[in-house]
Amino acid sequence: MEYRNPVLPGFHPDPSICQGEDRYYLVTSSFEYFPGIPLFESRDLVNWQPIGHCITRETQMVFTDQLPNALGIYAPTIRCIAGRYYVICTNVGTKEHGPGNFFVWAEDPHGEWSDPIWLDLPGIDPSLFQDQSGQVWYCGADQGIYLCAIELSDGSHGSRLDIWSGTGGADPEGPHIYFKDDWYYLLIAEGGTGYGHMVVMARSREITGPYEACPDNPLLTNRSLPLGIQGIGHADLLQDENDNWWAVCLGIRPLPEFPKRHLLGRETFLVPVDWTGEWPTMGADGAVLPVMAGPLPGGAVVETAASEQASFRDDFKGDKLALSWNTLFRPQPEQILTTEKGLALRLAAVSQVDEELWLGRRLQHPRFAAEAVFDGSEAAETVYGISLFLNPTHRYDLCIQQKVGGDQLRGDFRLGPFAKEQDFSVKVGSINGLRISGDERVAVFEVQDEQGGWQKLTEVAIHYLATETSGIFTGPYIGLFARKEKASGGGTVYCRQFLYQGL
Repeated sequence: MEYRNPVLPGFHPDPSICQGEDRYYLVTSSFEYFPGIPLFESRDLVNWQPIGHCITRETQMVFTDQLPNALGIYAPTIRCIAGRYYVICTNVGTKEHGPGNFFVWAEDPHGEWSDPIWLDLPGIDPSLFQDQSGQVWYCGADQGIYLCAIELSDGSHGSRLDIWSGTGGADPEGPHIYFKDDWYYLLIAEGGTGYGHMVVMARSREITGPYEACPDNPLLTNRSLPLGIQGIGHADLLQDENDNWWAVCLGIRPLPEFPKRHLLGRETFLVPVDWTGEWPTMGADGAVLPVMAGPLPGGAVVETAASEQASFRDDFKGDKLALSWNTLFRPQPEQILTTEKGLALRLAAVSQVDEELWLGRRLQHPRFAAEAVFDGSEAAETVYGISLFLNPTHRYDLCIQQKVGGDQLRGDFRLGPFAKEQDFSVKVGSINGLRISGDERVAVFEVQDEQGGWQKLTEVAIHYLATETSGIFTGPYIGLFARKEKASGGGTVYCRQFLYQGL
C-alpha cells in the first residue's frame, strides 16, 4: 500500500516508536518548547494523531531560555516494558536549569506522566532495552556508544561499558538495541544531523559486545543523492502486529533553489524494512522517497500522511488549549488562556517593557496561509500580532502598534543583529484580521479590509528563516504574540480566531 512522506510534517525530529496493545505510539524532540515531548498515536503508522505530551508541568522540568535555541529536550525514546510506558530523554541546559538524562513513565500514554527520575549518566540520546532475562539496559551516546544495566524503580545503574564507536562517521549517536534470531542488533546514527546523516548497524551475540559492523553500512541515507529529501538519520525500528518491520527516521526537505536550505525543520519519515536475512535492508535501496509502499498494519486505506490537519481552526473557547499549541520555555497559565472572548494574552501591569507573551503552532507545509483575528480594545500601548517565527532572534512579525494618536500597522523583520521596521499606511481599528501566507520563495503579509477581503502589504524572502541561515535544531512556527510598548502599558489582547491551511 502506498503512502506519502513525511508522516509527521514540520518540526518533528528524532522520532522514536513503540507498540501498545492495539496501536502505536511515537515521540519526538521538542527542545525549548512547552509542553515538552509531543506524543502521537496511530493504528496504521502513517496517520498520527496528537494525544498529549510527556512534560506538561513546570514542576516536572525547567527549560533554560539561554540563547541560541539549541537547548532543552533532545531525542526521546519510548518503550513499553512490563506493561508500563517509559520515555527516556535528555534535557540539555545549564547548571542552573536541571540538565541531564532522565526518564518518565505512565501506565496509560493518554494520562499524566510521572515526575522525572534523573540519571547520573553522561551524554545524550538515551535508550532503554529489556533483554531475554528481564534485565533492563541503558544505552547512550557519549564519545561513542555505551551501555549499563539500570533499575527502573529508582534509576540506579551499573558500570559503564563502551560497546561501539561506529563505522568512522562523525557524531555516533541515537543508539537503539533490538534482539532477533539470537543476535543483539545495535542501530545508531552517524554523520551529524545534516546532509551527511546516515543510519548504520552492528550486532553481537552478547549485549555487552563485541559488536561487528554490518558489511552493507550505511543501511539508510540520502546523502549525495539527487532527491528532494535529505538529512536522513536517527532511526528507530518496529516490528508491527503482522511481524513486518518498519523504521521511523528524521529527514529534511530542502528548498528547490541553490544553495541548499530547508524551511520546515527536521521531519518524521516512515520507511519499510525487509528483515528476512541476517541484516535488514531499508527503504528503496537504502533511500527514503516521498512516496513509498509497504504492508501497512491496521487495515486502513491510506491516502495521505495527514498526521496533523492540513486545515486547522481554533476559536479558543474550550477549557484548555489544543494540543498543537506551544509556549516558549515554560507555561504561563495565568497570562495565556482560553476564554469566551477567545485566546487571552494578559500582559502584567507591573512587568518590564520587554515582556512578551507568545503562543505558537508548527509550520507544516511549504505552501501555507495562517490568519488571526485580534481584538486589542482592552489593552493600551502594546504591540500584538502574528509571526512567522524560527526563534526569538529570527522572526517576521506583522503587528499592530498601539499609540495614543492612533494605532499603526507595522512589519518587524528581525534576522539576528539585522532588523527592519516597515510602517503601512492602512487604517486599523481595535479589531483586525492579519494574515501571513507563503511558498518556497516568499512570505506575504496581508490585512483584512472592511469588506472581508485581504489587502497585500508586502512580501519578504522566506529562505532567511531556513535552519542553515538562522537556526540550529528547531523549525518555524506560526506565532501569536503581545508585548508591552511602554512600562505603563498592558491589558489583555484577544485572538478571537485562528486559521491555518496547508496549500
